[in-house]
Amino acid sequence: MSIRSRALILAGVLFALVAPTTPVLGQTFPLDPVDDPAFVVHWEKPFLEGADRLAAWSSILELDAVVPVGDAVSLAIGLPFSLLSSDFDDDTHLYAGALRATLLFGEPGALSGFLGVTFPTATALAGDDDAGLFAAIPWWNEREKWVDESWSVRGALTPSKPLNGGGRIGLRLGGALVLLNGGDNLDADLRVAGWLRRPAGSAEIRADLAGTYAVTNDDGFREQSTLFLNLGADLPETGGNPGVFVRLPLYGVVEDFHELSIGLKVAL
Repeated sequence: MSIRSRALILAGVLFALVAPTTPVLGQTFPLDPVDDPAFVVHWEKPFLEGADRLAAWSSILELDAVVPVGDAVSLAIGLPFSLLSSDFDDDTHLYAGALRATLLFGEPGALSGFLGVTFPTATALAGDDDAGLFAAIPWWNEREKWVDESWSVRGALTPSKPLNGGGRIGLRLGGALVLLNGGDNLDADLRVAGWLRRPAGSAEIRADLAGTYAVTNDDGFREQSTLFLNLGADLPETGGNPGVFVRLPLYGVVEDFHELSIGLKVAL
């Protein structure tokens, strides 16, 4: 059984926990506003087509500091890193992505919207840019995270409503303006999602179905679009709110190169 097939079975199990009560829509899990400062660590292991010779530790690490800055407003400062090694290359490549700053609006567990910027800080720290390419493939729907000499402004509204028995269901309606090549090219993306958060015992099940459409490109619908299904489970009553997730590409050119991602997250 392939890795992708196993992940789809896991996705079905997660959906079985929530589907009887409400339909599931959903994208990438955004950070929550906080009452107290927090440091969030997010580790992701992408599995790429034809990349069997990559070292097992080739992965993405994202670090975010989140602090409350006002009434129902938090500020998140984050930086992603990518580590790449393989059995046909003696070098280990380390790449730092774009520094990001994001205002998070709403209460903890009830994000109502966000507005953020990314800065052109992406660069290779060790080796060449291969680690940046490795990370950009599964994150082509947010390419500003990894492409060098790029700026972006991005945001969304996240209207939602509470569910009987706990949890919330909602939409994420937003987009991004991305300046590439040092400002020579401006891309505009439409980014929308439906999402669900649902308690299941001591855990919280999360599901996002997220789509991106590159409005300013004219390469064809499949080339301009991505669709991802993200499924996760958190333990909010456990210290650090640890969680696991599966990220599956469902549509777009990215599906030809990215099989799936698995990952872990914890708040310190």
